[in-house]
This record gives sequence, C-alpha cells and structure tokens, in this order.
Amino acid sequence: MGKGPNNPGGFNGGGSTNKYGGSGGGGTDIRINSTSLYARVIVAGGGGGAGYSDTRGGYGGGTSGGQGGNGSYAGGYGGTQTSGGTNNTPGTFGQASSNTGNGGGGGGGWYGGSSGASGSTDSGGGGGSGYVYTSSTASNYPAGCLLNSSYYLTNAATLVGNTSFPSPSGANEVGHSGDGYARITVLNLGLPIFFNIGGSLKKYSDGWVKIDGSLRKIEAIWIKVDGVLKKL
Repeated sequence: MGKGPNNPGGFNGGGSTNKYGGSGGGGTDIRINSTSLYARVIVAGGGGGAGYSDTRGGYGGGTSGGQGGNGSYAGGYGGTQTSGGTNNTPGTFGQASSNTGNGGGGGGGWYGGSSGASGSTDSGGGGGSGYVYTSSTASNYPAGCLLNSSYYLTNAATLVGNTSFPSPSGANEVGHSGDGYARITVLNLGLPIFFNIGGSLKKYSDGWVKIDGSLRKIEAIWIKVDGVLKKL
C-alpha cells in the first residue's frame, strides 16, 4: 500500500488513490480450474489504506474486514460475506473502492472494503473480507459460481488480520505487511503407489525392500514436503 499522490491499489482488488491517501492492499486467494473471481475457494482479505489525516486503515478479514479510521462513520466499512463495504463509495465482489480525495482506498478480498471519506476527516479505507468455500458458505457466492460441491473444503477457517497467525517465516504475527503470501502443503495424497515389478504393477503394500541385507515388507511411504516428512 502506497501513500502519496497517484497510488495504484494492491494487486487483486485493492482500491487506488489519486491524492495523498494510502492505497488499499489486494486480496490473496486460491482458484480452481479458472482465473475467474468465481472460481475462488480460499480468500484472505487485504487491509484498507490509511487516510491522509487519519492514519489507520481497516484490517483484512476474516469473515468481515475491519473498519478504517477511528470508528466514526467516515472510516470505510469492511467487506462482508455477502456485500462490499457499504459506506462512502461501496466495494464490490472481489474489488475494493478507490478514493479520489485524500481518504484511503479499500482493501481487496472476497468482497472489497469501501474507501475512506475525504474532506475534513480524510479517513482510512475498510478491509476486504476473507472466505472459504464449504457446504455452509457456498450460498454466499453471487450468481455465476464456477465450482460445485466436489470442491467443498472441510475443517476450514479464516482469521481476521488483527489476530495472531503464522507468518511466512514460521513465527506468528498480528497482521501482515508487504506482499500477500500463500503456502500449499501436501498433507496426504490419498493415492495408492504402484511399482513395476517383472512387468506387473504391484501396490507398495505388497512390496519388499532390502535393508542391511534383510528383506523387509513395505508398510508405508513417506515424502518430504517443505522440510517436513509426510506419510502417503
């Protein structure tokens, strides 16, 4: 997020400014089989930009983004599960609103945050909302969803940006500055592994390996993912 004249919004839906407010951060998301906004299964909301006078933008969501500014109506409202931030200039699906004055731009996300007010307050923009695609949240998609129930996530959750969560370095942080970050870790491939033995495919559980001169039956196979051993 930049602060100064003519700041473009963060990639993926952040709201821009063309005066001295801070631009909004873009959302971070995972999409399946398409680059469309209507193929998103996981979304982390971006933070809103600070206003020129009021230096606080709203945090990214979570189910809802935080309000910008000092809590007055002038601060941009955060996006929710079914709508963009609704005050000042509203955000929309996947896109925060921009600001033509000195208020902050909204943050991108599932729904974008609204921009901050300009004028006597020059307040911060609202944060964008987050989202996870599950059987209970699928109805929050607007018309045009490209996914179906085979892509529902389970045991899924989304955290607001003003709580503690793992940082890219592995430590915990409250909020994240700079570029967004997404990590995908393979927990269980769920696929049988076969070996070609004598021209015939054999499942790994039917195979044997030689260890220290002795044959031992294969009981499991492990792979290393991000430096951590995971059982197939």
